[in-house]
Amino acid sequence: MLPEKLADFIAALFHEDDNTMQLFDSDKGLAIHRNHYQATLLRTLESHYPMTLTLLGSPFFANLANDYIAHYPSLSPKLNDYGAYFFDFIATHPSILPIHYVADIAKLEWLCHALPRLDTTSPPDLSLLDLTTLNDETLHVVCDTAVQLISSNYPLLEIIDYCQTPEEENLNLTEKPCYLLIIKTKNGCSFISLSKSEYWFMHALMHDIPLRMALNNTLKEDNTFQLEHTLLKLAALNVIHVSIN
Repeated sequence: MLPEKLADFIAALFHEDDNTMQLFDSDKGLAIHRNHYQATLLRTLESHYPMTLTLLGSPFFANLANDYIAHYPSLSPKLNDYGAYFFDFIATHPSILPIHYVADIAKLEWLCHALPRLDTTSPPDLSLLDLTTLNDETLHVVCDTAVQLISSNYPLLEIIDYCQTPEEENLNLTEKPCYLLIIKTKNGCSFISLSKSEYWFMHALMHDIPLRMALNNTLKEDNTFQLEHTLLKLAALNVIHVSIN
């Protein structure tokens, strides 16, 4: 009986309707539990998506967040896990479609939140700068798990700057393709601008494509792509290392 009672309580907590409320019509504290649950998840989303909150404003963000909470109840005992689908949710939400850049910022924020921290104590792997092994089809360049990529049709770096001091900045929303490498360390997240070809090259590496194949595919799209320059750039950031499979 206890598991069934708990299931009924959870249903009543998540969904206020006649059927569930009849089960707890004598429980005067249910509304308090529901309000606390709602407020806790709203604060969690605000803490995970501070720039999205800045761009939308508190009332708009709260309405959107409450809608999300109704569709995506918390299923983890860790509040740190909550909100993983928020950027996807708002990307298709009718109220966001005219300001789609907000969904891109929300995605960037979740990537930053979910990334582990880069181990900055290990030395860079400079062996990948020796291109004599490039023809080895088993050569892979492995990307650190503390990095992620994001692309957008909007100038994300300018929007990020605006969110730091919104009362002092003018937001430029001119469409301008943006390709970023996100790196997370103990000091927070850094955003490295990439060219389109650098982005797709690293995208291939992150999907375990062998180095030579990744290079050939990139050169088909951009025959001016400079492998040496890109590898040096990534090695200096300490985000890649060589693997022979």
